[in-house]
Amino acid sequence: FDYQFEDEELISYQSIVSYKEKLKELKESIKKLEKDYKTLKMQNSITDITAFTTNMEIIDGMKTSIVILEDYDIDSMKSIADAIINKYDNCFVLLANIKENHVNIIAKANTDKVNCGAIVKELSVKCKGNGGGSKVFAQGGGSEATQLAEYLNEIKTTLKNN
Repeated sequence: FDYQFEDEELISYQSIVSYKEKLKELKESIKKLEKDYKTLKMQNSITDITAFTTNMEIIDGMKTSIVILEDYDIDSMKSIADAIINKYDNCFVLLANIKENHVNIIAKANTDKVNCGAIVKELSVKCKGNGGGSKVFAQGGGSEATQLAEYLNEIKTTLKNN
């Protein structure tokens, strides 16, 4: 919000208070729009999970979806993972979201062929962070996402060699 006062405009206490109130209203409006955007983005993601399953591979008889996302929040990531797991049997999902070179990781499985907690822990440490969880669900994150694609390929290779 940038406002230039005209030379002849009188800057009074009342005008300052008025502009302060307008700024407060704008901030509240922006906050509501951001919340609405996140909600719609999450609903759209859950409705159409094909964007997250088009590159799904069968690894060791297990449907595997490993996807890099950008600018998703944790709740949306969890909902996407749930939607995929609920649609497919014998499935492993790993979602890694990059936001400002930080990474958030969600892994979920409905198979005993993987250990989500161990995978997320290892990936998070490589990304200079921490994480973990159970065999069927884990989350984590890190502050370094520059080599994320390489790390995810290593996970695929490990899964293929087991």
